[in-house]
Amino acid sequence: MDNLLREYDSARFAADADPEAGALADWLARRFSDIDCSLQKAAQELGINTTYLSRMVARQWRMPFRQLVNTLRLAYFIQLVLREQNDKAPLEGLGRKAGWANRSTFYGAVKYHTGLTPSELIAIVS
Repeated sequence: MDNLLREYDSARFAADADPEAGALADWLARRFSDIDCSLQKAAQELGINTTYLSRMVARQWRMPFRQLVNTLRLAYFIQLVLREQNDKAPLEGLGRKAGWANRSTFYGAVKYHTGLTPSELIAIVS
């Protein structure tokens, strides 16, 4: 997880080499937690072809767009858990705040990235 976030940050700050990558990094920083965050929406709002954008993400961040978004959401989810651990906020509510539309995609993304369920992850980071 830390490695993925470091890769995101290093590509983000190397944006002077590719201004469109910088624009995408800024867009993602603002929009990754939107439930409707998608490659198509990013391409439309940035005025970039979706195929070009997809290839740029793979080149800059070495992962597909959806995986990049889920990596950012997972990092944000962990921040929410740590910040709100005394509030005992419902798991699905934190997942929704991080940008996942439903329980199934939330659980699937967390399990894919960490090998743990959200409850197991919370037990480790809390």
